[in-house]
Amino acid sequence: MKFENVKIGMKLKRVGCTFKNCEQGKIYTVAHLSTDDKGRFNYGVEFEEFSNSYVYGLGKFEPVNRFEINDVVIYREKKTGLNLAVKTKIFGVAEKADFLGKKYAIAIENEEGNIVNLFVTEKDLLPTKNKNNLKVGDRFKSELGGICKILCVEYDNEKKEYYCKVVTGEFEGRTRLLYADYVDEIIYDDLND
Repeated sequence: MKFENVKIGMKLKRVGCTFKNCEQGKIYTVAHLSTDDKGRFNYGVEFEEFSNSYVYGLGKFEPVNRFEINDVVIYREKKTGLNLAVKTKIFGVAEKADFLGKKYAIAIENEEGNIVNLFVTEKDLLPTKNKNNLKVGDRFKSELGGICKILCVEYDNEKKEYYCKVVTGEFEGRTRLLYADYVDEIIYDDLND
């Protein structure tokens, strides 16, 4: 596995012997790509499951499916020119990948209102965002009204807060500091990229 193919949020399985708390055969989620003092990658990763921020080398890990059964995802379909983007749930994963990669079974509702089952590739799917893990540039509808765009992400006593610009609504143009609890609905701007 090449380091440049590893992404934050990716799931890796330990294939080497157990080391510290990292057990052989268990699956872990990449939380951080390790860098040196000058910001260069040093080819190690840290995992969400461990609070000790220990850096693990990639030699004893292999990638697992990006998505699992019952994961809620966004399906993006561009081939027909419709730029369809819908939230759906994965109900199956193909045993083997073909030349296009790993395939996932999803169900979507077509224009006539019928449920259609599809096998789609990983590149056609996006993970859904969590209101506690938004980034600069993400947009959301606030409980307080209007749509907000995140300008900065900070922590207040381990509680995530977003410094936002209100882009629509009664307070358009103003900035606000909102906790993740105020996120009502996440807007997926990147669906048609």
